[in-house]
Amino acid sequence: MRLSILLSLVACSALASSASADFITGRVVDANGVGVPGVDIDVDNQGGGGDPDIFNDGTDANGFFTTTVPNGIYDVIFHAPPPPVTTHLAQVVENVVVVGTKNMGTIVLPAGVAVSARCVRANGNPVANINVDVVNKLTGENLLLKNDTTDAFGNFSVAAPPNEINLELDTNGVLGGLLAPTRLTLAPTVDTNLGDIVIPAGFHLSGTVQNSSAVGLSALDMDVFDSATGVQLYTPRDNTDAFGNFSIVVPMGVYDVEVCPPLAQRLVAADDESVIVTGPTNVGILTCVNGFVVSGIIRNVSGTALAGVDVDVDFSGTGASVVTCADDSAANGSYAVVLPAGTLDIGFAYPAQHGTAAEDLHLNVVIGGDTVLNGVMPRPIANFTPSVVSGPAPLNVSFTDLTVGTVSSRIWDFGDSGSSTLANPSHVYFAPGTYTVTLFVSGPTGVDTEVKTALITVDGSGPGFKNRPKILHP
Repeated sequence: MRLSILLSLVACSALASSASADFITGRVVDANGVGVPGVDIDVDNQGGGGDPDIFNDGTDANGFFTTTVPNGIYDVIFHAPPPPVTTHLAQVVENVVVVGTKNMGTIVLPAGVAVSARCVRANGNPVANINVDVVNKLTGENLLLKNDTTDAFGNFSVAAPPNEINLELDTNGVLGGLLAPTRLTLAPTVDTNLGDIVIPAGFHLSGTVQNSSAVGLSALDMDVFDSATGVQLYTPRDNTDAFGNFSIVVPMGVYDVEVCPPLAQRLVAADDESVIVTGPTNVGILTCVNGFVVSGIIRNVSGTALAGVDVDVDFSGTGASVVTCADDSAANGSYAVVLPAGTLDIGFAYPAQHGTAAEDLHLNVVIGGDTVLNGVMPRPIANFTPSVVSGPAPLNVSFTDLTVGTVSSRIWDFGDSGSSTLANPSHVYFAPGTYTVTLFVSGPTGVDTEVKTALITVDGSGPGFKNRPKILHP
């Protein structure tokens, strides 16, 4: 609605402004307020009809600009010169209405750091034309970059935010032998040169996705995971085509291939596990059968909604797993997955805690239509063990936390006025006596306390007591 109103305003003023040029003006500065010269200005037309030609599309020596732009509504993009000239990040100002002269005021470019490297093949030869992308992991934003391909010598240098990022190297435009797309996770806080990045040889991993009627399913996203580590590979252009076919470039390895239809299609996800890739590999047909939506809210015992809880599903009779995609609970505790008809075991747990007392497990759930299944996560169960339970003073005891469930914080009380908040602390008992040890744990699903009465016994026969003078009583 807002955009349509703005377009109407522009249209109504078009005749009045057609006799004179239209401009955007302002100044581009860095995070310290210093003008940035040489900033490239681009516009993205929000009113349709393609992006227009613009003139004087850069800043002067002091960061000022007066750029000729036809009247309209634009997202205006400011690209600073790339490293090594500057390390400023690009800035976008959205829905700028240009009628006559539009003063945009001061545009501040966020500070960044330079990330540079040389991309080479396994034999050390440089690789040109690799497309470089930077994804800000804090925001999920794919940053706008200039000069974002490797040069003839395999070199690149881009500006990145000073926090955790994914550096994605897309090999689609590379000539001279297939190479696998590569992703690195980094956390640069200063200018960083990564040296040589070896890009592995790639192989086509292909197949076809169909429904139960053998009809190819188009535009479905394919995911590839390392079978040993569970880490997802970077696989651009991995959607199925109009006939359900896919072809993904991966390095040599052993992979799980997974397809995740959108929830609205009500199709069960499918996968092929432990696929060995040593050359071009076709996995054949993956079939996504019709299913039903199973959804609900996952809470703790106090009724608080829990985020990040994983949904795990198996067939009750065989224990065979059912593939579920995007199956972690959201911020409001909600989840929704598509499951096949049948009798299923459905468990809610935090990662790595399925099959333990920390899981909310629902056995023999009959799915024959859309189903609401809520979860209540059990509180953590506190437990621990000491390395020794008795000995002479001074006695050093190491404690191991055996709590089942997710723990956010813990407090140890060693019974002699000593305490700790460490996961597995050590404590020295200096005085003879018998001590009760208590562990209090707290997590998103609740709290629990384990008290071990008279757990530690310390006697006075240690070296600290052998040479003490005897006290004579009359």
